[in-house]
Amino acid sequence: MINYQNELNPQQLKVVTEADGPCLVLAGAGSGKTRTLVYRVAYLLEKGIAPGNILLVTFTNKAAGEMRERLGQLLHPPPNPLPSREGGGTGIPIPSPLMGEGQGGGAKIPPLWCGTFHHIGNRILRRYASAIGFTPSFGILDQEDAKKLLQTCMESLDIEQKGKIPVPKPSVAHAILSFASNAKRPIAEVIEEKYGALFPYLEDIQKTHQRYQKQKQQSNVMDFDDLLTKWLLLLSSFEPARAQLQERFQYILVDEYQDTNILQAEIIRWLAAKRRNILVVGDDAQSIYGFRAAEIRNILDFPKQYSETKTFYMEQNYRSTQPILQLANEIIGRNFEQFPKKLFTDKKSEQRPFVIEIGDTYQQASFVARQIQALSSEDGISLNEIAVLFRARYQGARLELELTQRGIPYVVRGGIRFFEQAHIKDVVAWLKILVNPKDSIAWTRVLSLFPGVGPKSALKVLERLAKEENPIHAFATVGAGPRACPSLPKRTQTNLKECQALMEQLRKLPQKPGILLEPLIKEWYLPQLPSLYEESEARVEDLQQLLDMASRYESVEEFVSDVTLQEGFKGEVKDGYNRVILSTIHQAKGLEWDFIFILSICDGQFPHSKVGEDSTEMEEERRLFYVAVTRARRQVYLLYPKADYSRQWGSLIQQNSTFIEELPEEVYDRKELVSANFSC
Repeated sequence: MINYQNELNPQQLKVVTEADGPCLVLAGAGSGKTRTLVYRVAYLLEKGIAPGNILLVTFTNKAAGEMRERLGQLLHPPPNPLPSREGGGTGIPIPSPLMGEGQGGGAKIPPLWCGTFHHIGNRILRRYASAIGFTPSFGILDQEDAKKLLQTCMESLDIEQKGKIPVPKPSVAHAILSFASNAKRPIAEVIEEKYGALFPYLEDIQKTHQRYQKQKQQSNVMDFDDLLTKWLLLLSSFEPARAQLQERFQYILVDEYQDTNILQAEIIRWLAAKRRNILVVGDDAQSIYGFRAAEIRNILDFPKQYSETKTFYMEQNYRSTQPILQLANEIIGRNFEQFPKKLFTDKKSEQRPFVIEIGDTYQQASFVARQIQALSSEDGISLNEIAVLFRARYQGARLELELTQRGIPYVVRGGIRFFEQAHIKDVVAWLKILVNPKDSIAWTRVLSLFPGVGPKSALKVLERLAKEENPIHAFATVGAGPRACPSLPKRTQTNLKECQALMEQLRKLPQKPGILLEPLIKEWYLPQLPSLYEESEARVEDLQQLLDMASRYESVEEFVSDVTLQEGFKGEVKDGYNRVILSTIHQAKGLEWDFIFILSICDGQFPHSKVGEDSTEMEEERRLFYVAVTRARRQVYLLYPKADYSRQWGSLIQQNSTFIEELPEEVYDRKELVSANFSC
């Protein structure tokens, strides 16, 4: 028997022992929600609920694995348990990977239904596959296979280009269809709202979707989205399966409920309709994935959907100091649509978070790099306990250059370095050709950006150019350009003429990186972005940042050299882990570090300019700010550069963020630095 009173704090204990019926658990940042869920499952098992009658749904395989491990250790405790940072008495150590469902070595937990929505959906659909027109042995398409099948469907339709906008890539079509599926919205509505430039292709994408669905059915395969849509179809349309599943799952627990989409919430409502023992755990203050179809109304409206809901609050934080939590409470307190909470902790500190006002974004990068060096060399802080967070990916580009120049190792979490991104490499490749006309790799990348130019066609052009003393001049003239390769298809030759004309334009411009990149990006590349990449708006910001950085260089060769060094920089990493973490705030959710720097907290950047007067989006931006601050254990630095440089507008005076201006001054220490040489 577990001594729950010793193991849990009063708020956690209340959830574990009283959460029958519909229950909403509002678990603040760092309040030990994973621990609480694990103990709740253990409590149900002690009360005689069969393991197979408990459903525990998580959002990641990692979270599901952690819960299985913790439950395994709780039911089979080691002789010397370790202390926990999540409150209560003894902790639940995780010395080895313990598998559930009879799959591995070590102490096994009972065969719970524990996993992600997609994992559980897969298990259920295999039992009832015939009801929805599949066999139990259906295959599952991963993301790449799904895109390949979409490509086949698009090619079979022989879609013609509409004006200057290329035919959307399969990855873009996949993103559109996936969002429409998870948000339960019409394809036309999704394209109009999120991919407006592609509206001329609406009918083509709708036909692609029909052919894609038919092909999957014929091939007895499902993609990831089908594991949810078909599961919901099964519950809503096949009464025998619905009755059996509603009878089986006597207790349903859902983690990170604020991140569920409409599909997932409807699935849970169907499953819980009979027993109504549904416990959802989440934090409306950390709902930040609206762009992925997450629906905050799921958690906000839970008490309306279940009139007898019991609401529990978990507000004791085990991560941050009290001054950090005071700042966080003030941030989120400005939101209207929320369940009000006040985080508190036993971790006292006299040091309040810093708001740093500094000259411009270049000084911001220099200051952060210097401060990191000071924390590491003077205070003995490991680099891996320091994170730099930003609202948008492009805001970290200047810092990457600064860290590289200072030899400070870093890693970009959940993504790739700024200069290694595909859209950045696409435009930089043109400059690489101007610096080194015999760079075959850069030539191949540039040529392949034009429709109909594949590896074989590019190779034929390169073989012809290799014979020329001046490949750029040769390519830019009719005599040695595409017409010199008569074996190429006519469509390829036509498209290469555009490449030829653009190369000739660049060759005649003043050879300065900013001047060269401006027409390349604005006139040629930006119109193509919606067809080439999903989330194209963020890539536009990246390209603007690249253009602004290039404008500070006089030499194309120097700029290309710095960019190339960035691509190859790995840093001196002794143990493989001692690196500063750079991350968007979205990627940082669920993680924590001792020291955190949040860049460019200025109006237009954070909150983002796209928000405008939209109160719903403004509240999500504020939740994003709250998530960023609550990642810190010991200290937060909020950076406000008072100026930025834009190729288009010159030096811009930036206003302090609304998010800072609305805070009481007693929750932070403000420092105005005249140069990046000052430190805190």
